[in-house]
Amino acid sequence: MKYLMLLAAMCAFVSTFAQSKLTLQANDSLAFRCSIDGNEVNSLPLSELTIPGLAPGKREILLSFANGTQHKQILTLKDKLDHHFELREVKGTWRFTLNSEVSFSPVPLNGLNSGEVSDSLVIVKVESYTGSVGCENPATESEFEALKRHIEATTFEMKKVEKMKNFLMLSCVRVDQLRYMLAILEIEDSKLKVLQAAQGHIFDTDHIQSVLDDFFLEKNKEKARSIIQ
Repeated sequence: MKYLMLLAAMCAFVSTFAQSKLTLQANDSLAFRCSIDGNEVNSLPLSELTIPGLAPGKREILLSFANGTQHKQILTLKDKLDHHFELREVKGTWRFTLNSEVSFSPVPLNGLNSGEVSDSLVIVKVESYTGSVGCENPATESEFEALKRHIEATTFEMKKVEKMKNFLMLSCVRVDQLRYMLAILEIEDSKLKVLQAAQGHIFDTDHIQSVLDDFFLEKNKEKARSIIQ
C-alpha cells in the first residue's frame, strides 16, 4: 500500500485556550483556497469556509482563486466571538466585510491543555497503484467528500460543472473520483467539459479508458477518446 502523510494544516495557529471562530464566504464563482498566517487551511476550493479554535488577534488571510489571482487582507479576531466575513466588491476592490459577530463558548480541541499546539500527522491510505502517474497526491477521501456535499447542494448542472472544474484545476484525482463526477451529470456535453478540465490532473492514468463507459452516444465516446489520448 502507498501512504500519504499530511501535516495538520491548522497546527500553527489553533489555540486551545483563548478561541475565536472565523467564517469566510464568497460567491460560488469565487471558490478559493485559504491560508492563515502562511498556513494552508483547505486544498479543496470552497466558496464558504469555517475555521474554529483560532487564537484571537490580527490574522493575515490569503485567498487563492482558480484563475490565479489572490486576495490578502488582515482581519482582527476577538476572543469568544464567531466572526462571519463576506467577500464583496467595494468601490471596485474586493474586500472582506463583517456580516456578524456572535458570542460562543470555546471548547478544548483534541484534548490538549491550554496553550498547547498539535503537530500530529494525519495518515491517509491510498489504494495500491503501480502504473503511470499523471499527477501527485490525489485528493483524500475527506477532501472529495467535501466536494460531493458541495455539489449535491447545488441544483443547476452548469453550477455543478463550474464547481467540478474549479476543484480539478487545483487538485489531483483518481479515475474513480472523476467517474463519480461524470456520473452525477445528466448532459453529456457537461461530462465532456469536466473530462477536458481533468486533463493533467488524473493520478492513475492507466485507468482512464474506463471513463468511456460514462458516455452513451457514440459521437461523445469519440470526443471523450480524443480528449484522453
